[in-house]
Amino acid sequence: MKYSNETIQQINLFEQLTHSKVKDLFYNDDYFLFVVQENYGAKAIGKHGENVKLFSKLTKKKLKIVEFSEDKVKFINGLIYPLHADSIEDKGELIEIHADTSIKALIIGRNGKNIKFYNTILQKYFHASIKVQ
Repeated sequence: MKYSNETIQQINLFEQLTHSKVKDLFYNDDYFLFVVQENYGAKAIGKHGENVKLFSKLTKKKLKIVEFSEDKVKFINGLIYPLHADSIEDKGELIEIHADTSIKALIIGRNGKNIKFYNTILQKYFHASIKVQ
């Protein structure tokens, strides 16, 4: 995958501020989603969220940090955080998320925006997709 100059600059800035290792960067309409290497999540966030606040202030964009995990269920829990699903079942190429109606709506998003974004990320790492029930 090729990155644009702007993406490389954002990754470099983030790594310099947080001293963490970035695995990938995804853009959503209103925020950056950084996937950091395993065990770098807390370091990336910083004490009391200071790294997140500083990066947001410099770029004028919100950001979300997800720690990568080979375990799909753990990765998805980080991806949908702060939402909590009742259960997440890994069925190979399909991951089923069971949640209350209000949580389901937030996971899916308006016009399926959030679920499409999550599926893009899951396709890249696991060749899997999410089904919300």
